[in-house]
Amino acid sequence: MESLKNPIEPLTELRSTTHRSILALLAVLTLGGPPPSLADSASDELVRQVTEVLRERDGRAPTDEELVGAMNVVTAALYGKGQYAEGEHVARVALERGEQGLGAEHPDTINVHWNLATTLVNQSKLSQAIRQFRALDGRLRGFVGLQLATTGSEQVRRDRVNKEARLQDMVYTLALAHPESEALPLAADLMLRWKRLAGEKRAARTLDWKKVRDALPRGSALLELRAFRPLDFKTGKRADPRWLALLIPADPGKGPALRVFDLGPTAASAPLLARLRDGEAAAEPLVYQALFGPLDGAIENYETLFLAPDGALDLVAFARLKLPNGRYWVQRQSLRELRTGRDLLAVPSERVGAGMLALGEIDYDHFPTAANAPAPAKAIEGPPTEDSPSTPAAPTAASPSGSQPRSDAGPALAANRRLRDAHGSFDPLADTGPRPARSPASIGTRTTPKVWS
Repeated sequence: MESLKNPIEPLTELRSTTHRSILALLAVLTLGGPPPSLADSASDELVRQVTEVLRERDGRAPTDEELVGAMNVVTAALYGKGQYAEGEHVARVALERGEQGLGAEHPDTINVHWNLATTLVNQSKLSQAIRQFRALDGRLRGFVGLQLATTGSEQVRRDRVNKEARLQDMVYTLALAHPESEALPLAADLMLRWKRLAGEKRAARTLDWKKVRDALPRGSALLELRAFRPLDFKTGKRADPRWLALLIPADPGKGPALRVFDLGPTAASAPLLARLRDGEAAAEPLVYQALFGPLDGAIENYETLFLAPDGALDLVAFARLKLPNGRYWVQRQSLRELRTGRDLLAVPSERVGAGMLALGEIDYDHFPTAANAPAPAKAIEGPPTEDSPSTPAAPTAASPSGSQPRSDAGPALAANRRLRDAHGSFDPLADTGPRPARSPASIGTRTTPKVWS
């Protein structure tokens, strides 16, 4: 272990957060030491090496957190050198140690899990990587949910949500590159679970996309829109934001059950959206062509299209958009806007009735009856009508202005109290004045949700 004290090439990007001895260990593993055999070395031997280095630093045995953190740094260094097989081995050892010593939802364990999944992607082990991403999503759901529910720190909350956003970017990138793989169903689950989750119950995070599909009416489809940042799995860097569209038909027939589309950079459509908001008619067909032109053939045959926008698209009046043939979009099919596809599902009641409430020995004679109830207050007079005299009521000493006397609680509350106390008899409520005229055609109608057809 003498060579560990003299790193061949210090990793300067980790110097600020990692002890010198750990840097030395990284240098040996990645440059001059055992990388060729690291993938075949025993887990116990790797743990022993890292433990010995940490013991030299502090003169004591490292904690599980220190041990897992050090092995995670080793994984990151191997990843940066392109030695993905070796990085996978170290990550698996660190993950096992983290799960046993720290717990599956510990931040260090989650970070190790993250690195393991990305090393698998770079080795083209796509099926294994997707399984790791799905497991990672389950752990993040528990960890992020706990943090959001128990911390008041805005920085902590933002950091936890950003972790989940980064996972979504990874999975969306894979779904676009490999739509035939299990990355696409996972992308659909993530989008429906996490989009606009603030304030909702934890149960929303267990949603399956098939439940949303089953809630769609016949002949319809859901078009879920999302801004995301594609990830470069080699460098770990994210690109500029782009628009992503997920299409879920109610009945795909012989077609795919899920389809995903890249709608281009968000920055490219921003000027067109601004022109549309300013009322420029020439922007109406341009916005449709820029955003929905790539998927026009995929959505044109549905009778109803449920749109769930995101970000700047929340401000778009989709009914104003025009098709390439000059017709308005809503003339071709019915458009209905949702916050998220989850809105298609019935909201379960938060309270479930159980047991029975029984009341007995009520002394009804204690309350006044209709015979001895107080006299109802005189109705408040409104403006004169054609059928009533226009002479104002005579002023009284109690009401010099000519209005009727009012109780301290107000006439409406007093009338309600009499109705309650009258024990079976009801008096008409006081007239509060003329009402706005309504046409006969409007009687029985009600306000409907935001629906374009």
